[in-house]
Amino acid sequence: MAAPPESADTIVGRIIRGPRGCLEPRSITELLGLVGMTERANDKVKRYSMGMRQRLALAQAMLGKPRLLILDEPTNGLDPNGIHGLRIILRKLATDQGLTIFFSSHLLSEVEELCDRVVVLHRGVVKAAGPLSELMNVKGYRYRIDVSDVDRAMEIVRSIDGASVERGTVKDSITVISDTDIARMVNHALVSAGVGVDQLVHAQRGLEDVYIELTGVAAGAPLSTPPAASPPPPSPIGARS
Repeated sequence: MAAPPESADTIVGRIIRGPRGCLEPRSITELLGLVGMTERANDKVKRYSMGMRQRLALAQAMLGKPRLLILDEPTNGLDPNGIHGLRIILRKLATDQGLTIFFSSHLLSEVEELCDRVVVLHRGVVKAAGPLSELMNVKGYRYRIDVSDVDRAMEIVRSIDGASVERGTVKDSITVISDTDIARMVNHALVSAGVGVDQLVHAQRGLEDVYIELTGVAAGAPLSTPPAASPPPPSPIGARS
């Protein structure tokens, strides 16, 4: 006969006791309270959402009163509400429990939201490491400009001294980077050339921009282009197709 499905307090309690009671017991209520699962403690785990299962896993990880938590892609598979809830819990564990939390993630916006220090890895090589504030603190100006003709706008901006330009991540936009404030100059040049400017805003440099600058690879892009398929071997002389 199959064993009945277990609830959160059963699973956490069984792991606390262990086969020989090797772990120091902690209150099940306290553990589930830390991760916001007290009200669902008696529910069957099979009914939990992915976010609730992640919270339960955090409760299990806290059993030995660790000073360091290592998490691998903790927000993977979560919906926006689940990501938001997990973010709150991780911050609370870091501040209230004094934990150091080390986690890996490809969601750079989450890293930017949560982390004090960052390590950027690319193909096994450390490209940068240090406080997030220092990594993001780069002098210069960055603008996002929504235009009527991207190709023409890029051509015009390239003719302006001290300006570099690239296609924006938003449709019909360009990103202009300069060491000095040239917003008015760029706007005037575009309008004078007949390019419509719908919006020009200062674009804050994000961790994704840092990642691309350090690695030369857009976040989420493949590391290499797969090789082209080999051509079929030639048919033997005299063979018929």
